[in-house]
Amino acid sequence: MRLPSPWTVVLFLVLAGCSASPFVYKDNEFDRTAPGFAGEPDDIASVMVCYSNVNTAPEDVLNVARAECAKAGKKPRFSRQGYKDCPLLTPVSALFACVKP
Repeated sequence: MRLPSPWTVVLFLVLAGCSASPFVYKDNEFDRTAPGFAGEPDDIASVMVCYSNVNTAPEDVLNVARAECAKAGKKPRFSRQGYKDCPLLTPVSALFACVKP
């Protein structure tokens, strides 16, 4: 069996990163022993949105944060941006504080 060339793998990863949509990052989302597993929290203090800065508009990131904060009747306020929390294909994180309108 012949393996793909390294350039093919790199191209695939780049294209996969270009097509990734922004999403809400939830720490321990898949930890079944975590408190509140698979449930919606009563109050949301902050939201972290992971995205690729190659093809994602700032408005798309803000819309994801708006939708998540709205679950608690709040609005997002940008706090900071980072590169250490999100997966490789969506490496940029934007942290928003959810504040009362």
